[in-house]
Amino acid sequence: MKKKVIPDDILSQLDDFDFHFVSLTCVFRPDPGCRINWARFEVELSATSKSGELLEKPIAWYIFPKKISSKTKYKREVSLTFGIGFTLIPIQIGPKLDVRRDEKFVVYEPAIFSSGLRSSSASWDFKSTRSEEISGDQSDLLLIVRTAKNSKIEGRFLLSAKGECNIIKWFPIPFHKKEDPVYYPLSK
Repeated sequence: MKKKVIPDDILSQLDDFDFHFVSLTCVFRPDPGCRINWARFEVELSATSKSGELLEKPIAWYIFPKKISSKTKYKREVSLTFGIGFTLIPIQIGPKLDVRRDEKFVVYEPAIFSSGLRSSSASWDFKSTRSEEISGDQSDLLLIVRTAKNSKIEGRFLLSAKGECNIIKWFPIPFHKKEDPVYYPLSK
């Protein structure tokens, strides 16, 4: 059995601060014919004492994932042929040029990346790539939040998205949507 180890940077602060583990999931369900190109899921952290008094803002001590990239394989081929080639057994007429170049490479595009480390506002940006669209469950968005001792934390959640919907098959209409914030307790 593997022993769980608390990192030294957290252990050294346990006399003065509490640390909360927060696991979040964001679900994207685009309508048929619609595509989400970019989205941001953000949580603004606040803390109160057990009596309800507002305390110093908590901070996102750790954010996961920091970055997830999508791997896309490309193949580029260049072929160039010139010339008038005419061949009779012993006779050949005209120059002929044949150039061929074949290139394979991999590009890593960021699909998810986070920001807000050591601040009171953490966020994850989702970007569609050539190989992956933004849809379905985006789970395991994790935070370790540092707060004052014996405090309760609350999150103010914001979601923004940009995308496009195809009303007519080949005519995409762009959209930008920003939802009203939702407040939710993150500790007891």
